[in-house]
Amino acid sequence: MPLIINTNDNNKIEIDDIKPYITIKLIMSFINSEDIEFNQQNEEKQEDYNFDMIDMSYDYEFDLDAKHSILTKIFDYSKYIHTIKDLNITDQDMYNYINEFLDCKNETLCDLLNTADYLQYDDLVEVICEKIADDIQKCDNIETIKKKFNIKNIISQEEEEELIKNIS
Repeated sequence: MPLIINTNDNNKIEIDDIKPYITIKLIMSFINSEDIEFNQQNEEKQEDYNFDMIDMSYDYEFDLDAKHSILTKIFDYSKYIHTIKDLNITDQDMYNYINEFLDCKNETLCDLLNTADYLQYDDLVEVICEKIADDIQKCDNIETIKKKFNIKNIISQEEEEELIKNIS
């Protein structure tokens, strides 16, 4: 097993094939922690990475500060994105997959965003941010946004009205 990931909720994730996860910078940095040349040359062209350089007989084990369920969901997404490169997936199929992937509670969506950011998985961060921005745009007013995202007031009503007045 080349990758064994210990999660913060005391679970393990074992990954045999690392190719679907090469766009997750934090994981690649653990594997290539001594390979500074990889990090500099392949930061934007990770699909060209020579996997023969990784000793697949060695177990790479490390801890990640993330929940097992969230990491599993992110890894499933990464595996899907990697797999569709070789298939004739339509834009509509991709759109449907992403909508289904992001169809979750706001708390889970925030956990996905925070974990994707922690993993330095920039493509997924962008997708989740677009979803959150779309959700905000669908809200009629600030109260709807607060309710949807469970935002508590930390300022007085007068301060809030002043801020809204300055923004408008």
